[in-house]
Amino acid sequence: MRPMTACAGTIAILLFAAGPSLGADTKSASAPAADTAGTSKVDPDAIAALDKMGTELRSHGMFDMKADVTKEDVLDDGQKLTYAGTVQIQARRPDRFRISVVSDIKDREIFYNGKTVTIYSPRQGYYASFDGASNINDTLKIAEEKYGVELPLSDLFRWGTDPAMASRIKSAFLVRPAHINGQVCNHYAFRGERADFQIWIQQNGPALPCKLVITNRQDPSMPQYTSVMRWNFPTTIADSTFDFSPSPNNKKIQMAALVAERAKGAKP
Repeated sequence: MRPMTACAGTIAILLFAAGPSLGADTKSASAPAADTAGTSKVDPDAIAALDKMGTELRSHGMFDMKADVTKEDVLDDGQKLTYAGTVQIQARRPDRFRISVVSDIKDREIFYNGKTVTIYSPRQGYYASFDGASNINDTLKIAEEKYGVELPLSDLFRWGTDPAMASRIKSAFLVRPAHINGQVCNHYAFRGERADFQIWIQQNGPALPCKLVITNRQDPSMPQYTSVMRWNFPTTIADSTFDFSPSPNNKKIQMAALVAERAKGAKP
């Protein structure tokens, strides 16, 4: 039975959007009533909670986020397999990040030093590089649009920066408060065009995300990706953190652009 890709961390947090600057209603604990009249089921307070969270994240010039993640893969017969791992993102705005993905299946290190993005596989000893832009957001676009690389939890860098994302949220409501890593976090549920996602946002103090669950509705088996996050905001992160220095045993391979690959497969 061949494992089928279910919901990778690279598509995590598909549809977060900016919203009105209103406080979230922390008293409601139930889903909205059925939309029999065709009106919107989007609670503006839930959207406001995302806006507040995005504003909080963008207010930090540096962060070091560590997450425990689980991902479901689905076999051809519909049986689900769950894999666990960790993701660490170290970022220094506007033009540095390092992402480490570690699990029993694979390890990846992704470096961006303001000029170049390097993706490194420690177990295999291979790495590939491509030119980035002068800032994180534009570099993420190059990675996705030119090379088909969506970085784990990459929307941490972009929450609330694209107002058009609001139109993609079809349902949004507060579920109830819950305890995550010893903190009280408000549990919100959202439905997007292709996925459902749940986000737990710290109730008291900074509006930081505590936990994220993505359900991929494009797959009939609806596999999930879960991330439980812990945040740290250092006062400095050394430049060397974001530079990749290959060892003599490492081998560089070519990063193939999507346009070139599609051209090769095109029929005359």
